[in-house]
Amino acid sequence: MTEPNSFEQSLRNYDPLLSLRWGPFVNAWVVDRRAEKGISKALWDTLEWAVQQPSCEPIDRERLLSAKLGNRPVLHTKLLGKHVFDTLYKDDLLVHGTKIVDRHMKRIEDEREKKRNRDDTTRATADGLHYLNRKHADFTPEQQKEVFAEASGKVPARKRKPTAVIDKLGAPPRWMERDAGAVAVGA
Repeated sequence: MTEPNSFEQSLRNYDPLLSLRWGPFVNAWVVDRRAEKGISKALWDTLEWAVQQPSCEPIDRERLLSAKLGNRPVLHTKLLGKHVFDTLYKDDLLVHGTKIVDRHMKRIEDEREKKRNRDDTTRATADGLHYLNRKHADFTPEQQKEVFAEASGKVPARKRKPTAVIDKLGAPPRWMERDAGAVAVGA
């Protein structure tokens, strides 16, 4: 059996609209999908009417509970496992075609592309730093910043203007310089 928290995270990775809860009326796990457009008045009235009937089934009560949470139940199961994803996959193909599966695959591909780009940037930055370390004496600090910016694909930082506080205070008092020197020497 799978832990519910990690299973719910796996459900959300498959489709961000899915959630997992324990269904007290069916005594099983209920996988819900958030109703993007909300619950219609007609469906709401139908669910409330069904719950008031003497022949009310436990699943009708679960449907009403899901509706109160703004969701629609997709399936319920006693055990959490791969069979839930297989059922979701088949149902999604029947109902939505490949839209949800394509969205999931696009999200995975986007994450892979981001990782590749990060790796390329990291590799280029490391190469630039290695080159600077070897040729350190040949470059001025400004040239080092330019080479590093080119290697990392970033624009070098501009020099900042002094803040208003520094402008008003001017240079630090001499006693601060003395104390700073004593701390640096360890006296």
